[in-house]
Amino acid sequence: MKKIYFLLLTVMFLGALNSNAQVNTYQWSALTGLTYTELTGGTVINTDAQLSTGTIGASADDGAVLITLPFTFTFNGVGYTQVTMCTNGWVGMGNQLGITPAQGRAAGNLFTNVVPNNLIGGWFGDGSANFPAPNPGSMVYGPRGTDVFVFEWKSATGNGFTASTTNLISFQIVIYGPGSTSPGRIETLYGAATGTPSTGRTIGLGGTGTDFINGLTGSTTSTATAAAWPGNGNGFRFNPAPPCVAPTSLAATVSVTPATTTVSGSFTAAATAPSGYLVVRTTSNVAPVPVAGTNYTVGSSPIGYIEYVNTAAGSWTSTSLTATTQYYYWIFSYNNTLCAGGPLYSSTATTTSTTTLAAGAITSVGTGGLWSAPGTWSTGAVPTANDAVTIAAGSPVTIDIAALAYSLTVNGSLTYEAATARTLTVSTDVTVNAGGTFGTAASGTVTTHSLSLAGNLVNDGVIDFSIATAATNVVFTGLTNSTFSGAGAVTDLAGLSLSKTTRDIIVELNLSNFSVGGLSTASTGTLLTSNTGTGTLKISGTNTFSGTLWSVPAYTIPATLGIWLNNPNFTVTGLTGSATLAGLFRISQGTYGIGTAAGNSLGFSTGAIVTIEGGNVVAAGRFGVGAAANVITYTQTGGAILVSTAGNVSTTLASFDLGTGLTSTISITGGTITVQTASTAGSGPRDYRVQSGVGLDAVTGGTVFIGNAATTANSIFNVTGIFPDLVLTNTSGSHSTIFGTVANYNHAARNVTINTGDSLNLSNNPFLFAGTAFVNNGKLTHNGASSRFITFRANTNMTYSGTGTVTAPMTSLELQNDLNFTFDPAVNNVVANRVIIFNGNFVNANKITLGNGGTTSAIIQYGNTTTPTAGGNFDVAPTFNLGTGGQSISYLRTTNPKTTGVEINPSRILTNLSVDDNVNVLNVAGGDLTVTGTFSMTNGNIINGTNLITLGTSTSAGTLSHGASNPFITGSFARTFRAGRTASSLYSDSTKYPVGKGSAYLPFYFDPTVSASGAITLTAEAFASNTGTPGSGVTNLANVRWQTSAINGGANLTGAFLSIGQSGIVSTSKILQATSGAGVYVELPGGSDLFAGTPNTLRSNSAVAAANYTGFLSYGDFQPACPSPSAVTVSATTGTTASVSFTGSGPFILEYGTPGFTPGIDNNAGGGTIITSATSPITITGLSPLTTYQVYVRANCSGTGNGYSNNSSPVSFTTTLINDQAPGAISLAVNAGCTGAIYTNVGASASAGENFPSCSGARFTPVWFSFVAPATGAV
Repeated sequence: MKKIYFLLLTVMFLGALNSNAQVNTYQWSALTGLTYTELTGGTVINTDAQLSTGTIGASADDGAVLITLPFTFTFNGVGYTQVTMCTNGWVGMGNQLGITPAQGRAAGNLFTNVVPNNLIGGWFGDGSANFPAPNPGSMVYGPRGTDVFVFEWKSATGNGFTASTTNLISFQIVIYGPGSTSPGRIETLYGAATGTPSTGRTIGLGGTGTDFINGLTGSTTSTATAAAWPGNGNGFRFNPAPPCVAPTSLAATVSVTPATTTVSGSFTAAATAPSGYLVVRTTSNVAPVPVAGTNYTVGSSPIGYIEYVNTAAGSWTSTSLTATTQYYYWIFSYNNTLCAGGPLYSSTATTTSTTTLAAGAITSVGTGGLWSAPGTWSTGAVPTANDAVTIAAGSPVTIDIAALAYSLTVNGSLTYEAATARTLTVSTDVTVNAGGTFGTAASGTVTTHSLSLAGNLVNDGVIDFSIATAATNVVFTGLTNSTFSGAGAVTDLAGLSLSKTTRDIIVELNLSNFSVGGLSTASTGTLLTSNTGTGTLKISGTNTFSGTLWSVPAYTIPATLGIWLNNPNFTVTGLTGSATLAGLFRISQGTYGIGTAAGNSLGFSTGAIVTIEGGNVVAAGRFGVGAAANVITYTQTGGAILVSTAGNVSTTLASFDLGTGLTSTISITGGTITVQTASTAGSGPRDYRVQSGVGLDAVTGGTVFIGNAATTANSIFNVTGIFPDLVLTNTSGSHSTIFGTVANYNHAARNVTINTGDSLNLSNNPFLFAGTAFVNNGKLTHNGASSRFITFRANTNMTYSGTGTVTAPMTSLELQNDLNFTFDPAVNNVVANRVIIFNGNFVNANKITLGNGGTTSAIIQYGNTTTPTAGGNFDVAPTFNLGTGGQSISYLRTTNPKTTGVEINPSRILTNLSVDDNVNVLNVAGGDLTVTGTFSMTNGNIINGTNLITLGTSTSAGTLSHGASNPFITGSFARTFRAGRTASSLYSDSTKYPVGKGSAYLPFYFDPTVSASGAITLTAEAFASNTGTPGSGVTNLANVRWQTSAINGGANLTGAFLSIGQSGIVSTSKILQATSGAGVYVELPGGSDLFAGTPNTLRSNSAVAAANYTGFLSYGDFQPACPSPSAVTVSATTGTTASVSFTGSGPFILEYGTPGFTPGIDNNAGGGTIITSATSPITITGLSPLTTYQVYVRANCSGTGNGYSNNSSPVSFTTTLINDQAPGAISLAVNAGCTGAIYTNVGASASAGENFPSCSGARFTPVWFSFVAPATGAV
């Protein structure tokens, strides 16, 4: 763990230095009233395959593309030739493909040191670029003018990250290169938005650390996110500040005054004032070199000790120096005001040097005495801070004043006086040699003596600072690390304090003997004071200690303090109370106890750092965040954490709890975490929660144990979040573990062991299994409506073993581990209602039982709905227990072609079949396939060879859902049409056969009338070649054809409307049929017409009678010897007559009847009535009023030897009332009395054009009557 410690130091120094942190110098302005112009001619990214490969992801949801710029773009003072354009609305400088998806979509990272850094946020957040097709989104990038480059998110998802066709946004990031009119400029521009865009997105520039500029306001401190879409035509502009220039004017004069341990210095201002001054102290006369763009902090030592950083000349005092040492001082000028790339430092410095004074040597003499007495000392003077003091053997000294020394060596006896509090301040080291003693007076009554030292404390004699009635506190000060070591027989302390300048300065205890208050075991001492101190106390060595350290039970480790336990024999016992950690807590060796009662905890505040690399942590209650959202740093590489030894009653915090802060830094790579006592809270996370940091990627090792030998039998644990290895123990009895509600990340674990008698309920959430071995000797339950058991570790072989059971049915079992998931042959079967193979293979798949024998359809899915995955297979068929719900299979998007196999149940009957693969074809093997429910073909072709696919049954036609991309079946496809069905010239998915051949989509439509005797099953197949010959009148016979046949119930077919489609169909094309595939093709009886579309289709003009349908179809240009009449219209309709007009050469045969009847051919009537006539028009008589009829006309060319034409397209008309018009008026008898006759004007036509008497009032749809009015009488 030492390496990690130094890494933390490095990060801190980088934070203090903050190299090139100049983003906040950009000049911001808001833009309004612009015209948003889409980028044209750029590179378009609209498929996942076009994205770059990296851990950031490779989908429109989380993905990016690495772009090489046509110029060098300077951002934040650094030139870049490559940028990373992310689907989540940002552009990062350089190659940032290595960040995680979670980092790439966290909008707040714009304002933090969490990657991505050095970026431009256009609309940064968890979104989607909204591709591939049919989604309309894309990312486009390219030049616009001279050295101007545009990145555009076009029709991106406006709300959330789910693909959308209605909630859309478009926006751009524009950068200006060195050859443009405004080099270095950055703009974010916004177009129109449809729907309601998501809020919480960030706009602006981010550097590193907290160096940013918020694009919403121009603030360099506000982390506010967008509350609304910026609006069409609006935007923001960021102009870089002019470059800084290194100053040449230096401090005019400098003076220094040395003492033994200090140097006082001052300087006067330069003639030309720079932005500020930097004073560096070194012990070498080699000049330090400040780094341009680096801000230095007083107290740090990157190029020497930084004494002074200020905008004005002034003074400083160097402290904690070593006597007789030469020190050099370098005073640099710098510029960083309203400029970029600063601070820039002067290349030379005003310099001086001085040597600290020698320390005096003073020794106690004679019989010793009081420290304040001159006669006690060899020089006859009381020691000062500049004197190296030695307490000689046989010359004891009593500290009776505020004593000072440069250093102190104790060979004899040194004692604080008994009755008055005294202090001893030592500038460097204190050494107690063998035979020496240093302590409080045996008769002392004061507990506030103190020893303050800036160096090391060595005890090879006796230090006794704690007696029953007196005590001395040790305070370590100064700028450098200190040690407290020695082999002395007694080191008894009362109090220890750290007063270093930063938390990273270490005081290390490495003593052979150590006690607090005279005790090294069962101690109740108060070595440390709550909420005070600066530095890190590292307790090392091998001496044995067991006791309390803190002054109060509810102690606080402040942000300035670190506690580092590094002694295997050192035990810190808990106090009855809860403590707070705001600083550093690090355990390498030893045991640290927290609390003694239920609920006693160590709560981590925001900013807390916890490092566990060995040793033990034992918490009576909780060990974790003090509030769920607290942002912490937690690293565990080893060690053992035991929590809830007494219990936890919190309803908001778990016994082990790393919270929900997404910006926390979490890393668990080793060690153990054990939860002993189940929480008694009725709600909340209760026992374990890790929902923070970047999720599973940061948890790569270690083990969580639920329960131990001290756990109460039959305990119920509630846990949430990310786990390393997970073990459910049973040493004290059987226990249950229940997964709770997630906040940020799905539940996940690496290896899982459920011991005999234990149960694990993964609840109603996805669970990501990221280990190699899942051992179930108990019971696993995962059957909520949203439950998904997902193997989730790339390129990993996994196993499932054990004697346990899985509660039936598991909702969804899903593979996403690339390699094999192997069931031990001895395991009990796992019953699942759904199995998904994203990528990976099931081995011993017969241990999966698909379905639970109920009404729910059992589902198998291959591939993904969006980004293609590798897919995989079952090595053998699963066990099928389908029930009445049957089986449904989805073949979705995979990177490899798929051939059907053992996943299909032995009956080869599916309830639903879905195919949506825009990359590969699906090969159907293993026999014929029947779909009884919905057959969905969204994308991707199917090749079924000799295997017939049938949709529907005798009682249910099934449903075809066919995608706009027109995928097709290469091979035979059959549909079943129910008995009693009536054709209606319907050309839709309900009558479609989506067949094709090669690369051609060749749809066939069949809309039949089926008798009540039974259903019909008709198969159709398209062919890309045609060996037939053209018949009379046929030219340009197509090289494609269709072959259909009734494979069941053919005798039940009465007739059908037909349609075929192919891209080569034109206006002169007609449907042709032959008696065999290689036969003579003639026009389809009844003829056909063109309907434009994709592809164009030909539709029969009328239903083709079953007796006239051969089943072998093609198309070609057709010029019939006997053309069909055209331009058929119906006029002069009355209640009993209608006039039919048309064009063509006669004589003619007109046939009429009720709608849907099948007309005859030649001179024979079909289902209607025929009238022959030599000319047009033809009047039909004897019709019924208010009745709809359909009429066909065909030509009789038999007189010229050319037979008869096909029927024309049908025309419908409706007769009127008999007395709708005046000439049809009904005659009424006068004086005939009431006859009881009923009349109506329903169906009458409007009265326009008819003459009415002026007294008639309103006129709408009248009917007419007539009578002869006598002089008197009644009607």
